[in-house]
Amino acid sequence: KISASLFKNTSLGQNKIYMIVKKISDKLIRKMEESKIFQKLAPRLQNAGINTKPDTLSKVRLVKIVDEENNFVENVERRVMREKVLLHRSTFAFLYNKKKEFYVQQRSKVKDYLPGLYEICHGGVVDADEDEHLTAKKEVQEEVGIPIDNLHFEFHGTFRYSSSDSNTFGYVYSVEYDGGVNPQIEEVDEILLWTKDDIEEAIGKNVVTPDSVEAYQRFIKHGMQLKS
Repeated sequence: KISASLFKNTSLGQNKIYMIVKKISDKLIRKMEESKIFQKLAPRLQNAGINTKPDTLSKVRLVKIVDEENNFVENVERRVMREKVLLHRSTFAFLYNKKKEFYVQQRSKVKDYLPGLYEICHGGVVDADEDEHLTAKKEVQEEVGIPIDNLHFEFHGTFRYSSSDSNTFGYVYSVEYDGGVNPQIEEVDEILLWTKDDIEEAIGKNVVTPDSVEAYQRFIKHGMQLKS
């Protein structure tokens, strides 16, 4: 059903549709693997030639784990980091235009962390083979779909964020951009332009990801003082 619905959208290429469906199916399989019933059925399914594992050819994603002083400890699978809520590094990049309007994303409803909420910045977890600045640029390019070669990413420092499902040192950046966007459909449902007043109203309604709210406070305090 998902595939049929996506193929009706002629603006999507077949490769992109495949990646969206695969991502959803892999998540469903992982959920099934946690079930005791599925564990009993798995051998029968495998004997019947049915693959019960997510694509083993896909590269395992490793992320950096740090200690309370933000010193590197080890690299672990992203899945393990999420399950154990391990302390890691992530980036938060604020994208705004000359009118001081922010490019705000609504997170995809299939995301494993805070699906469907609004995020007033763009970023992600720092992988084992990347530094923070590279991750910030890569995530903006991927999520918003804009060229980044000529953009200046200004660094505003770090902050610590901890909750029941996230534990991170956030690296805050900002970048000015005027132009169109092409959001990554498997990560982002839509991109909106919000003023500072729009953001603070949304924060009051609890529809914004709490970690990006922390990053926003850091940006406003130590970065640009934006007028309404």
